[in-house]
Amino acid sequence: MKGKNLAQGKLREGSAKDEGEEASVTNSILEIMPLTWFAGKPIGTGMAGQLTRELTAAYRKLVTAPIVAVPSM
Repeated sequence: MKGKNLAQGKLREGSAKDEGEEASVTNSILEIMPLTWFAGKPIGTGMAGQLTRELTAAYRKLVTAPIVAVPSM
């Protein structure tokens, strides 16, 4: 996303509180789930962050959009 620093990787104790403002878990079942606590400590404010909320809204819009047939060539 433009203007955002994103990272992907394994979450380790200490890194969640000290390095990240927010975190989320993604997969086909959960879709996008905010990760607000790790190892007994809050990540950022301990609530879903703005980026996670924006990604969730964009994903929901995408997956609920009507499916349009494309003519074959």
